Amino acid sequence: MQRLIVFFCVLTLSVFSLNAEVSLRNLIKYDKSECLERLETATNEELWDAFLEGQAELFFEPEFQWIANQDWWKNVISVLEIGSGNGAYLSKLADQFQEKIFLGIEKLSLSVKQANERYAREKVVFQEGDAEVFNEQLLNSAEVVLFRLTLQHLKKPLLALQNTWHYL
Repeated sequence: MQRLIVFFCVLTLSVFSLNAEVSLRNLIKYDKSECLERLETATNEELWDAFLEGQAELFFEPEFQWIANQDWWKNVISVLEIGSGNGAYLSKLADQFQEKIFLGIEKLSLSVKQANERYAREKVVFQEGDAEVFNEQLLNSAEVVLFRLTLQHLKKPLLALQNTWHYL
């Protein structure tokens, strides 16, 4: 268990700063005991937010390189991410492809709020929604739909994929 926690301390290197003496963003700068203490006092929401930020930082580059080199991607204008979490990944993608329009859909209202506060801008918007509930407003709205770390959390992933078919 301690190895997992220490790994989490390393994973959260690039995570947002909380208004706390030892922030999740900077855990790697502190010794192991401070790191463990901060992790023990963090809320589930803080931990999930830290994980999403760290995951976007750690894995963005190879995913970006793959996407950027796809012929089908070059003509895409509208991108929908279902399960956008705190918006970190979609924002990084939007930074690289500024000509595209990005919409992130997320079920957790706190994550939507964080995403809009941190990353929303002219061509990047986040709104609350559920992958397993059909949203008429999304009908024919996207040329590409992204699912990252989402399908495995759903009770009915096939339903989410069926809904997605209508959004394309």
